[in-house]
Amino acid sequence: MVEFIGCTNVLMEAYRTHATPCWQHHPTDCTNVVIRGVTVDSIGPNNDGFDPDACSNVLCEDMTFNTGDDCIAIKSGKNLDTGYGPAQDHVIRNCIMN
Repeated sequence: MVEFIGCTNVLMEAYRTHATPCWQHHPTDCTNVVIRGVTVDSIGPNNDGFDPDACSNVLCEDMTFNTGDDCIAIKSGKNLDTGYGPAQDHVIRNCIMN
């Protein structure tokens, strides 16, 4: 649904996703990512809420997740993307996960 690749200073804030067919937020190889106050509402297979992939300095706060799969899945290189490097410095706080 929302995918950033190789970005710096990413802000996703105060909106709602609904009935998405797959992963809803997938930043890859990004630095300084903030996702805040977003409501993720989608029940179905493989529709993770937030999948930061090989990112650093990530803040996920004040979120509401209602998903059919993972609410949050921190990854370090998906499939052939392993050249991006490790996932590091992630903070998850004040989130509701269903």
